[in-house]
Amino acid sequence: MSAYRYVNEIRKMYSGREDKRQEMHTERGTEYPFVIDIDGKDIGCMFLYTSNMLRYGLVEIMNLRIYKPRSGLGSEILRMLCSKADEYNVTLYVMPVADKGNCAIPLWKLKEWYREFGFVGDISMEREPHA
Repeated sequence: MSAYRYVNEIRKMYSGREDKRQEMHTERGTEYPFVIDIDGKDIGCMFLYTSNMLRYGLVEIMNLRIYKPRSGLGSEILRMLCSKADEYNVTLYVMPVADKGNCAIPLWKLKEWYREFGFVGDISMEREPHA
């Protein structure tokens, strides 16, 4: 299945370490986002989810967190995710949730950011391949 191959391809690009500070609960139990590392530096973490219970060819971005917000690294990572999704003919799905804290990006701005990458919707957003 293209969705599983997509997730595995993305995971292989990074060290495989998990960020144990955030738990993700799926039908497989408790899982953790994997660390995004570039040139030996941890820049964030992400959790990509696919399952036989989801629509064929759908991958949910359940977590995408950049440790240093507003650095441009989130856009770089999302651009790569979208490019790979086009390559694997995968639809990306996200339910944007604003972080709490001093550096938090407001929800409306977060949704605008996803729209810049071809996502459509409001509460939940999808991006079809080649959007």
